[in-house]
Formats: sequence, C-alpha cells, structure tokens
Amino acid sequence: MRPSPSTDNRGRASLGGFIEPTTGASKGLPQIGRNGFFLVTPKIGTRARTRDIMQRVSVNKATPGMVLEDDVRDQKGRFLFKAGQSITDKHIRIFKIWGVTEIWTENEQSGKEEAAREDASIPEETLDRAEDLVRESFRDNSLEDPFIGELYRICVERTAQSLHNDWILPAEDKTRSGKGDAPETPPRAEPRNITIPGLVSDRLKLATLPNIYYKTLEAVHDPSMSLADIADIVSTDPSLSAKILQLVNSSFYSLLKKVDTLTRALALIGTNHLMTIVTGVSVMSIFKKSSSTILSMNEFWQHSIGCGIIARMLASYVPGVVNSERYFVAGLLHDIGRLIMVQNAPRQMQSVFHIAEREDLPLFEAEKRHLGFDHTEVGEYLAHKWNLPLSLKKMIRYHHEPELGSREMDPEIIYVANFLTTALRCGSSGEDKIPSFNSGAWMDLSLSPSVLEPVVIQLNHQLKETFELIYGHH
Repeated sequence: MRPSPSTDNRGRASLGGFIEPTTGASKGLPQIGRNGFFLVTPKIGTRARTRDIMQRVSVNKATPGMVLEDDVRDQKGRFLFKAGQSITDKHIRIFKIWGVTEIWTENEQSGKEEAAREDASIPEETLDRAEDLVRESFRDNSLEDPFIGELYRICVERTAQSLHNDWILPAEDKTRSGKGDAPETPPRAEPRNITIPGLVSDRLKLATLPNIYYKTLEAVHDPSMSLADIADIVSTDPSLSAKILQLVNSSFYSLLKKVDTLTRALALIGTNHLMTIVTGVSVMSIFKKSSSTILSMNEFWQHSIGCGIIARMLASYVPGVVNSERYFVAGLLHDIGRLIMVQNAPRQMQSVFHIAEREDLPLFEAEKRHLGFDHTEVGEYLAHKWNLPLSLKKMIRYHHEPELGSREMDPEIIYVANFLTTALRCGSSGEDKIPSFNSGAWMDLSLSPSVLEPVVIQLNHQLKETFELIYGHH
C-alpha cells in the first residue's frame, strides 16, 4: 500500500513532484514541497527581490534572465507566476499562450546571472537518474508522440528537482495501494454475485445528494429566481455558504478583489460556477468520513481534485467549449465508483489490486476481469441515482475508454486529464500504472502540447488550497 500522507513521516519523491517531511501541523493534509504543492515548478530566481531598477516590458521584447517585479496574471486575472522569478524561454511562451502582453521586470543583468546559476545547479548525474526513473514509468508509450514527449519532459524536470532537493525516494515503488503487507500470492476472494446496484445500496445515504443540492439546482433553473433569491436558499446551509465564499476568494478563481457576500459571489462567478461548488461540497459531505484499509483517502481526493483542476484548465483551451466548470465536477467524481468498491467489497478489491500488479494491467481492466464490471460503471450508476446530467454520466463512464463513448469531446477531456494526473503522480486512486495513451483523444481536442506546462503550473498553484477547502483538515 502506498503510505498515506497522514501517516508517512518521511519526505517522499514521486515521478511528477515531491512532498516534504510532514510536521505536526500539517499531518493529514497534502504535503507542501519547498517550491509549491506536490507538483513542483523547478526552482528559479529565488534571490531576494530588489527594487533598484524597475521597467515595464512588452512580452515580445522580454528575454531570458529578466526577473519579474510583480506577480503575472492572465487577462482574466488568473495567477501565472510569482514576483522574483527569473524568466526563461518557456515562461515567455506561456505568457503568449495566456494572452499576457506586458510584464514588470527588475534588474536584467542580475537576473541573467541568477538564471545561469540555477541552470547549472542540478548535476548531470541527477538529471540522468531522473530520466531513468521517468523513462521506466513511460515504457508503454512512445516518446515520439508530441503529447507524450512534452509530458515526459515535464516529469523529468520535476523528478530531477525532487532528487536534487534530497527528497527520499521509495526504495522500490512497485506496489499498488491495495497490496499493503499482504502475502505475495494472497487467497483469491471470489466475487460472490456482487452487483453494481448491490454495491451502491450497501450505503443507503448514497441514494440521494443532500437536500440543499436539489433546492439550489431547482432555483438555478427557475427563471423567476433572482441571484438574491438563490443566495437566500444557499445561505440556509451555513457550511455550504462558507465554502462558497472561501472558494470564490481562493486561487481556484483568482479574483482581484475580496468577495464577502453570497449575492456578490454569484454575480461574479455565475450560476454554472455555483453548481460546480455546490456539487463538490455536497459529494464531500457524503464521503468525508469514509475510510479504507486498502486506499488512502487523502491520496484518493488529491487525485480526484487534481483531475478536476486539470480538466477544467484543459477545457478552457478547447475551441467551442462552454462552461468549463462542469469538467471540474466530472474530474472530482470520475473515480467515485472505485471508492464505493473498496469500501463495500474490500476483499474482492484486494484481489483486484493483486491481479493488476501480477499481470501488469491497468486497474480498471483487472476490475472487469475479476468482477465483470469496473468502477466507471459503478460511478455511472451512482450518477444516475443522483439524477446528474447525462453529459456528466458519460464523462464518468468513459474516462478510461473514450472511444466507447462515440469519441465525444467531454469524455476525451476527462480521459486526458486523468492520464495527466496519474502520470504526474498527483495523489492516487489506486492506479500506479501509466497505460498506453490513446493519442486520438488528444488529437480530437485540437490542442497543442505547449498547453501542458501552463496547465501544470495552474495545478501547482490551485491544488493545495482547493484540497483544503473541499476536503478539509484531517
């Protein structure tokens, strides 16, 4: 079993980033590396800021080595980079992708010297070791594929930075979350006529979401309801009201001014965004006290929330996509079926983990082989019980096999987001294997591999705070 952040008191590096040793104050929360949360942007430009010389520079005239005087945000106010960073060609490319036209910079010469020191700071042998580790995890994929090649580069950079900062690597990371300390060949647990409806009915409260979800949904679809009316309904649930205001004022939205009333929050983010938050908080209210002996709940929700953030960011790049917020909900819920399975059929799922490990299979394929169905079908059934929209059901059902969903764009976005989240080692829903990538899904989205780096930067920026607000302190 991969150790839970709540119990593992060692720093642990992963292929996509690192976490630092826990402290008493941070146990149970996503662990924070020195340069950010979990997936770490390589350390650049960490010298103390100076204000001797300050200049506004067109992005078209920006050069590597310049040092940012102010934080950089895109045209919608979303955070991109912190002040004090020494920019590189990659930063300049990201500025252009996100529509940034001007930046404030510090002393150019000092920045160039610092950038040169940082570039030379990671020894060649560390880079070689990082590449060996990442290459092994990408063994089922071709680095000639532009998407895979760019993702591989990002993972190598982060792994090298992890190694350089002396985070402790596991001696051998070949176990899955379900293996634990069990014998090499455990007794095979028979399915015993396990059915999808039976799995869900074992948790009676799964049948419906909290009443506040349905009341808010009804109000949002009632044309006679004003934003003030909707805010009044939401305010009847103090916990939900607080979560909405916290998220609206967090890095998830990166608004420029603090919002202190629900009505103002709704005016700024709109009802689609509201339902994103209400759905996420409602789901967490059901599963918050869930536990499992074969799956870390912290890592499961890190993976789910991370997938939601990545899906939301990817969707914002896809031409013609409206309401990218719903992809956050889909990412949040995409593996919810597995959570039900490990809780209500733990012995059978323990066997599934061992089958996947022994035969080098993706976990969802091992589920099908042993149980006759997989977690995507359980998740779809639960979404149906909750009366969630058809598009959301499809994203849950086909997030491993988008080709079965008639190659619709929605499942393809979640498929790519889930692949990225797994490859970047952002939490874990039990799946450690990076499967062969379906490049057709990426091609259907009409995206360039150059969007991957800004998407990962946003993940770094948003994940810790969003996790704490949605999942809470444990």
